[in-house]
Amino acid sequence: MLGALVEYAEHEFWLDGADSGSKATRRQHLENREQQTGKTPDSLIGPVFPDAAEGVWGVWQDVIEERQIGMNGPGPLTYAGLDAYQRVVGTRLALWEVQALKALDRVWRQAIS
Repeated sequence: MLGALVEYAEHEFWLDGADSGSKATRRQHLENREQQTGKTPDSLIGPVFPDAAEGVWGVWQDVIEERQIGMNGPGPLTYAGLDAYQRVVGTRLALWEVQALKALDRVWRQAIS
């Protein structure tokens, strides 16, 4: 499941990026093309989201908002940050969930660099 989640995330993060010189995201360009032509561009269709990862994806959406930004851009997701998240929210992440979050973080930071 981790592989499927990473593939899904890579595609989503790529869509959310912009090509050089463009202010619009790739998703916006592709959706505009879809609206104009009535045909969904292949690049807009990505891997299927693994339903079993829904909880991890929700945690990812929460923790990314709390990320520290430094002179070199966003810092990595830390175990200390995940520990703090668990204490504040009152939940306990399983090891595979922590590994999935760290994998999403690596993919996201690579996508934005």
